[in-house]
Amino acid sequence: MSWYKELAEKMGYMLELPEDSSVFDGQKKHDFLFLFDATNCNPNGDPDNDNLPRQDFESRRGLVTDVCLKRKIRDFVARVYGTERENPADKKGFYLYVKHRGLLREEHRETAAGQKGISVEDAQKSFRERYWDIRMFGAVLSVGKEDAEEAEEMEGLTHQAEPEDTPAPKLRKDKKVKKDFLLDGGQCVGPMQIGFAESKSDISPQALGIVRDARVSNPAESKELKTAVSAMPGAKPYLPYGLYECRGHYSPNLDKQGLVTRVDLALFWNALRKMFESDISSARPGAMNSVAGGVFTHEHRLGNHPAHRLFDQIGLKLNPGVTHPRSYRDYTLEKWPKNGEVVKGVTFTTLFNDWPE
Repeated sequence: MSWYKELAEKMGYMLELPEDSSVFDGQKKHDFLFLFDATNCNPNGDPDNDNLPRQDFESRRGLVTDVCLKRKIRDFVARVYGTERENPADKKGFYLYVKHRGLLREEHRETAAGQKGISVEDAQKSFRERYWDIRMFGAVLSVGKEDAEEAEEMEGLTHQAEPEDTPAPKLRKDKKVKKDFLLDGGQCVGPMQIGFAESKSDISPQALGIVRDARVSNPAESKELKTAVSAMPGAKPYLPYGLYECRGHYSPNLDKQGLVTRVDLALFWNALRKMFESDISSARPGAMNSVAGGVFTHEHRLGNHPAHRLFDQIGLKLNPGVTHPRSYRDYTLEKWPKNGEVVKGVTFTTLFNDWPE
């Protein structure tokens, strides 16, 4: 079975791309753009603003951070391989370093097993071989100077675990902490980087007042022990609609050890299409969808054309008479390149496009 068909079995359906597509080539530079929309939901709440959808207060355009999008991509990859919480031995290479509610120290302990006295470069390689998200996005692979005292003779190995660590390290029979070294890989820059997503029109963040019939407990002055004396008031932040554009770049020169594979890139491109389908919650009840995505691929690993000029070949406009868009169909995708060479040394590949041709 081919690698692409094997991957398709893991994720249900995949993008309709040939296995030898240039978008899977990790030695070429890729600039990509994708569009997604959000309807009656909260695509990315701002905790410093009552969790209202993020917004540029000057332009009134909506924002979704790169951190938010990478969280959804990570979760999609973890669901494909069953690595949301654990690191199964047969799934090495597709672990997540930044797990949802994960403990980074535990990942450092596992990665450090059996390795002593190695360089920072070798430590980074160990992390990148184990973790898909480090291999793609990079990470700051340090436990922090306030927690670690570097061993003078160990360049890549930092500190011993402490009794108060969570989870607590194993103890020896003499009740002393068993030496448990945490690997330090410094700052690891990944080849795949994503920018903020910005809405194509103004958004209007709102908050609906809601009540919850059940309470955690009654007020202290209440004598009622079995039944809630009143409902709990609350708020549900949302926006009626937003169509967002996000741009990103894959730079092979940042994959110095050549560890990124065709499977890694296939996972990423498919995640752009499918990540919202597996991220349904009460804040986003199936109301976010990826509607278009495309990749500019350069023959030269450092690029054959300025990326911002390539993105100029993609354009949207609001349909006449529409003042408050409520669907991506309220926009016309007036500029979208055809598959093939768009300028010398650069080809365009449509990943998906829900607009009618």
